[in-house]
Amino acid sequence: RYLPGPKSGGFVRGSFIAWRRAERVREAALVSDSVNHLYEFVALVGEGGFGKVYSARHRRTGEIVAIKIMPKDQLKDEEALQLEVFFLKLADHPNTVRYYEAFEDADNIFLVMEMCSGGSLSEYIKTAHETYGPGVSEEELARITVQMLQGVAYCHTHSVAHRDIKPQNLLFSCGQPGKGSAIPISCSGLGDAPLKLVDFGIAGVLRSDRPQKRLLTKCAGTVGFMAPEVREARPYDGRAADMFSIGAVMHNMISGLAPIWQSELGAYKFPGRIRWNSLSDDCQSLLEHLLHIEPELRPTAGEALQHPWFQAMGVPAPHDISVIFDRCFRT
Repeated sequence: RYLPGPKSGGFVRGSFIAWRRAERVREAALVSDSVNHLYEFVALVGEGGFGKVYSARHRRTGEIVAIKIMPKDQLKDEEALQLEVFFLKLADHPNTVRYYEAFEDADNIFLVMEMCSGGSLSEYIKTAHETYGPGVSEEELARITVQMLQGVAYCHTHSVAHRDIKPQNLLFSCGQPGKGSAIPISCSGLGDAPLKLVDFGIAGVLRSDRPQKRLLTKCAGTVGFMAPEVREARPYDGRAADMFSIGAVMHNMISGLAPIWQSELGAYKFPGRIRWNSLSDDCQSLLEHLLHIEPELRPTAGEALQHPWFQAMGVPAPHDISVIFDRCFRT
């Protein structure tokens, strides 16, 4: 029942377009068996405009999974669903959520995915600032940021821009940092990568190597974490927009506050920015580059991973960046 691992070079440019033309969701992504036959629903763990997410137990193996339920009568964009399923089926990286299988019945579509039981980065930020007071330490900031960058670098290398990077879409697979802890606790089998990027429902495909063809036009994302060029409905490079979002998430971790869009200025205000002063020069340098108003002056995810700040904090990225991109596509 579980999908086989992707073959070498699985996610290539243009493959989504060919797949979408050849197969519809019911034929390629979904199976008709009753989800209730295989899974016992346990509890509601989240809901939003997309539908609801439940924790569930596999009746045979006992494995706990997350099941995203989307009512068909509320499904406005079938292409977006096709893209989400397509990418989830192929993606296999420690910092992206793992997809297992999908089902449908007369009323709903069900996506079965890895259960991330540690809660969201949003919850962690709130706890760090409201309960512990000082907020997120610089070392914690570095360890969380490097995981965000690794997941996003993987997506970008395989021609996908996430377009909705925010604390609510970053989940700890099992456990969060506790008071005095420098990093999120690890789980068996997850090594040092317990943070997962989730929700590819509005992801954008980067369709060509030619820069003019890579530009996206849909205003997608969440205000506060959406790049200025996206907020102003200008054609944009989805990769550069994702990098701004990572910078905005970093600011949220530091200050406990999300950036505020100022329409009259066409720019963001960063409440609590005074907290940047307590950070190292290297950290502030990375933040300023990620949040640069000019998209072309922001670093790529691969470049950001090589920033000296991470090594100074004791969390160097892999020397061979291709490891991030390719290791899960090798047979």
